[in-house]
Amino acid sequence: MIVNILKVEKEENNYKIFIENNPLYPDGKGGQLGDRGKIDNANIKYVDKKYILVDREINIGEKEVIIDKKNQKDISKQHTAQHILSAIMKDLYGLNTVGFRMSEEYSTIDIDKRISEELIKKIEDISNEKINENLDVYEKKYDRSEAENLSLRKDISEKITGDIRVIYIENLDASACGGFHVKNTLEINMIKIIKTENIKNSYMRIYFLAGKRVLNYLKSTESILNELGTILNTNKEDFISKITKIIEENDIQKKELDNLYSYKANNLIKNLEPFKIIKDINIFYLEKKDESFEYVYKNFDRENFIFILKDNDTYKIQSDSVNVGTLIKSINNKHSTKGGGGKNNGQIKGNISFENIIDLI
Repeated sequence: MIVNILKVEKEENNYKIFIENNPLYPDGKGGQLGDRGKIDNANIKYVDKKYILVDREINIGEKEVIIDKKNQKDISKQHTAQHILSAIMKDLYGLNTVGFRMSEEYSTIDIDKRISEELIKKIEDISNEKINENLDVYEKKYDRSEAENLSLRKDISEKITGDIRVIYIENLDASACGGFHVKNTLEINMIKIIKTENIKNSYMRIYFLAGKRVLNYLKSTESILNELGTILNTNKEDFISKITKIIEENDIQKKELDNLYSYKANNLIKNLEPFKIIKDINIFYLEKKDESFEYVYKNFDRENFIFILKDNDTYKIQSDSVNVGTLIKSINNKHSTKGGGGKNNGQIKGNISFENIIDLI
């Protein structure tokens, strides 16, 4: 394919290439990735409707474009996998797809309801069963009036102009779409849902892989498990019991350490004398040496006091006698420090000394 480059603009370490009648599929259209490949000797990194982003400068004029067909094939598998998942969630469980995004690592589907991990597993299993049913995937084009009378999974966007392209998955789905798709579900090979997360409006985001991405994910997982087995010095079958034992032992050690820190902190509190007394307020000051000093801060209990704990360039302050939040605001205004707090405690960070703080008390 030959394109005519009209203009080149540098953008940080890349270049925007403006061409006549851009024939490449743009990133973000329909939620999917755009075309990748080469223009002359430059690698295509991103395709916009108005320009193409490449990794090196190209001269103006006619240049050859080589499209990465393997990338297109990968995109088609991810996109058709999304149609399968969305169709099953809609038809069997009444779940509507409200968003779809594809990246080079994974793809996501946003649905309009939060569901259980058990149901997620069912959806994945049914999707893979459908893949193995050897279903044909094909397209048909309609004018808008015809398309609006079709039974489609979702309404046709008002943004679409001209003929409407509908992607059919045999006996499963019909949806208006302009993206890349496989010709048969067997080409996808497998779908794997790798995680979910709750997002705003009580929606859920589903992360998934399809095709070779699943194989790469499983290989990576296998490698991690093998390395973990070496570290734990045990077989994969014994991972759960081994890790459970480690967690239990760690909890015991943590409790013992907590008791040790609490004991040390209580002794520090008992023997701690005021560093200074200002306006009948006892000023206590410590520099953190280990975690027991955090216990001192948390459990400090005296009358008419300000307690300041220094931890590197951060000062933690608590008091029963002055408004700590107001004090910190005064310090910030005078010394350009950062921080805040409430009535009884807060913290500040910056280039400031203990003496600078007590000068403002």
